[in-house]
Amino acid sequence: MESYLNSINLQNYSTINWEEFVEAFLKRFRSIANEEHAISKLQKWKHNGNLELYIRGFTNIQTLIPYSLMPEGMRVILFTNNLLPHLQRYV
Repeated sequence: MESYLNSINLQNYSTINWEEFVEAFLKRFRSIANEEHAISKLQKWKHNGNLELYIRGFTNIQTLIPYSLMPEGMRVILFTNNLLPHLQRYV
């Protein structure tokens, strides 16, 4: 895996100023923070009554997470474990 500093194409810059560095840094790492936030939100997503809303919300959140960070099996476990207990046996 290439380090972040090595991944910046410095040939495009005669000098890099702070604003350019911040922009490049955020472009590279913002998606990681968003993915981690989505994982945390999905782990906390609970079925509290309306099954359709639970499924829709779970589906929307999980689309923000790459399968490399959360494989299908983990998604199924989270989905099932966060259902109301009396519905878990049907999954």
